[in-house]
Amino acid sequence: IGNSFTSYPGECGYLVSPSSMATGSLDSWIINGASGTYITIVVLEIDMDSTSCSTNYLEISEAYRNLLNKTCVRSDSTLRFHASISSRLTVFYRKASIAYRGFRAIYYTRSWYSELYESKGYIVSPGYPASYEDHMNRTWLISVASGRIINA
Repeated sequence: IGNSFTSYPGECGYLVSPSSMATGSLDSWIINGASGTYITIVVLEIDMDSTSCSTNYLEISEAYRNLLNKTCVRSDSTLRFHASISSRLTVFYRKASIAYRGFRAIYYTRSWYSELYESKGYIVSPGYPASYEDHMNRTWLISVASGRIINA
């Protein structure tokens, strides 16, 4: 159990449930952002047996707070955004059957104050979809090359 790695501001990555994973086993990924960062994860697909979330599930947490409680609901088209408040995010996956693909997700590591320059991406407030702390002030500068536009 446990894949731990560091992700720096501006980095993005892809998490996918391993196809070679044994039935009944639990795997986890710990994404450690550099100091002064937060991590946004977007669950692109969940393909699991939805009859028993105790034996197969995806769960996303940080420190003492769950961002996504154990879920196994199939979702091929609904994007699920979750953003940490801290610089550490943990993803747990338990596999119950080889008949399902598992999950796919992408993550982005952002500085508290960032200039966004990627050609595509997601912007969410730290802690989304939960409420954020009172008086929290974060700024993102969104810039594009000359002749380009920003679509919201």
